[in-house]
Amino acid sequence: MNNRVSQIFIQKALNNQTIKVQGKNERLDFTYVEDLANGCILAATSRKGINQVFNITYGKAETLYKFVKILSKHFKNLKYKIDKRDNFRPKRGTLSIKKAKKLLSYKPDYSLDKGIKKYLEFINSVIKK
Repeated sequence: MNNRVSQIFIQKALNNQTIKVQGKNERLDFTYVEDLANGCILAATSRKGINQVFNITYGKAETLYKFVKILSKHFKNLKYKIDKRDNFRPKRGTLSIKKAKKLLSYKPDYSLDKGIKKYLEFINSVIKK
């Protein structure tokens, strides 16, 4: 496990543990792995990507609360607790993907809802094997 918030939330949901949401309105720019991989391929194979740095994300931050609400569609008995935001964590939000869109024609395909659904389908396929 890579200990990213999405992995932690999903692991806790799978184990029927309470998810602790630190900051109901805390926003992160969640990116599905296939979007990241496609963006990296575009950057590595495009002449316009040479010596450039790109944000390869979904390009729209969502709240941690929205993440757990989406999870609750897939886990009917999902338990979560909302705590105050930790002040020592940096505030984050949407990263600009304008440069990647313009130079690479990058277009992410996976919204938070679609990415969670696909990832859970993958996990379920692995568990069944």
